[in-house]
Amino acid sequence: MRRLLKVFLSVTLVLSIAACDDDSEGNTNSGNNVTNNTTNNGTDTNNGTDSNNGTDSNNGTDSNNGTDTNNGTDTNNGTGGQCHAIAALNHPTRAGVITTDYTTGSLSVISFDNSPYTLTSDVASIHSDAAARYFDGRVYVINRYGSDSISVYDAENFSLLGQFSVGTGTNPHDLILTDSCNAYVTLYASDKLLHFDPSTVAVDSTPQTELLEYGLNGDSDGSFEADHMTADATYLYVSMQHLENFQPATQGTVVMIDRTSWQTSTITMTTRNPVTPLTWLSGSHAFLVGTANDWSGTGAALELINPDSSDSTVVVTSEDLDGIPAEIAVSPNNEIYVVVSIDPMGTTPQYGIRKVTLDGTVSDWLVPPTVFASISGLKYLDTDELMFAVKTSGQEASIRFYDLADGSLEELALDLSMPAAFADPFVMLP
Repeated sequence: MRRLLKVFLSVTLVLSIAACDDDSEGNTNSGNNVTNNTTNNGTDTNNGTDSNNGTDSNNGTDSNNGTDTNNGTDTNNGTGGQCHAIAALNHPTRAGVITTDYTTGSLSVISFDNSPYTLTSDVASIHSDAAARYFDGRVYVINRYGSDSISVYDAENFSLLGQFSVGTGTNPHDLILTDSCNAYVTLYASDKLLHFDPSTVAVDSTPQTELLEYGLNGDSDGSFEADHMTADATYLYVSMQHLENFQPATQGTVVMIDRTSWQTSTITMTTRNPVTPLTWLSGSHAFLVGTANDWSGTGAALELINPDSSDSTVVVTSEDLDGIPAEIAVSPNNEIYVVVSIDPMGTTPQYGIRKVTLDGTVSDWLVPPTVFASISGLKYLDTDELMFAVKTSGQEASIRFYDLADGSLEELALDLSMPAAFADPFVMLP
């Protein structure tokens, strides 16, 4: 275990790194109050360079006496007030969906208030390769490679509240708030973790930011390919892919960062290349993550990470699923649903949805791989439905729903102006 060193961007950026005991975040799967996030690993090209513009270090006491202090209770008072916990989003009434034609991007909004559900198209123009997270009344859009920035929108009217760079070529992949003054961003093309104070986001100014070292031995290409994050009251968890020339060089890992002592430890996975969100089980201090290996369709798995014992076990393999677990959704009673990607790098890739249990049982296809040309995103709704984005063989893009009670694909199709993002196109909203 190693203490995280802090490397500051720009000049005299004095920030504290903190965590709140009540770490409640948006887009939760369970009472653990954690966020679900994902990435486009199958086709996302990372040509970025590792950018570290800071040289300052912070001593082991984690004390910055310029304008604020991290006193060990994980409270950042840099804006003159106490941090507050982030309320959990347990019953979303809307969902944002990111669409792209790989030249431009857009955010549209699905409303669940009425039946049938409705779609409001293009509420915000965004980067062509993006993901989004909701926390504390705001939508944080992660503009990935080519933009390398974060855009912040009001979650009600989608007015732009602020936008800032995270470093040219760093390729941000995920974002999480642990309280109202502490946010973290994984940088896929860097060996560091970015921290910023979300309370300082504004249209006319750049928020305070800093880069944190993981305290790990670096991969030979200078990047861990840090992907998704989640958190509990004690730790921040970061999945790392460890790719060399876009191929997995070793087993995937989940780095546990103690948010009080700022020491790190590593959970080594059984398989390679973790690509899905870190998705918590209900009533259990454990989360699921899907791996892709080399995207050939073999050697991948759905793994269960147990932070308490610092180990990972395989729930099902790609051979059990007949493909790669590309997206995961979990119901409140821990029914696991998986988008299975079959031969995604081949000339005729296929996508279907299956149900999996923790004892390794795999159901027949809920949505067979012959129905849609592609499926991206997967969310469990309170109405006992699954929501996912599809393209047909004719390339028509829409949002579709599966009724779990009836065991049937619903007729409702919400047409999209552009296809949904390849992975993680949804952000759940109040």
